Amino acid sequence: YAPDGIDIHTYDKFLIGDSVTIRWCTIDHAQYRFMLSAGFALAALQDPFAGPTKVEGNIEGGWGIWGGLNCTYQQIYIGY
Repeated sequence: YAPDGIDIHTYDKFLIGDSVTIRWCTIDHAQYRFMLSAGFALAALQDPFAGPTKVEGNIEGGWGIWGGLNCTYQQIYIGY
């Protein structure tokens, strides 16, 4: 299935003169563990036989995460 106006045979092909923007994002390990455990907890809601899951965080004496996300962008022009 392809949305209207998109040719699936040429969708992933780049032509000379096209530009591509690449986005690189990073998070720290504590935030990664939080996102991973939150995903497991969300998936467990769909399973009536799943055991309890603990969502990991990095706040002492509380629940949650203190984290940041850093993204950089680079634009590449397709040439010869």
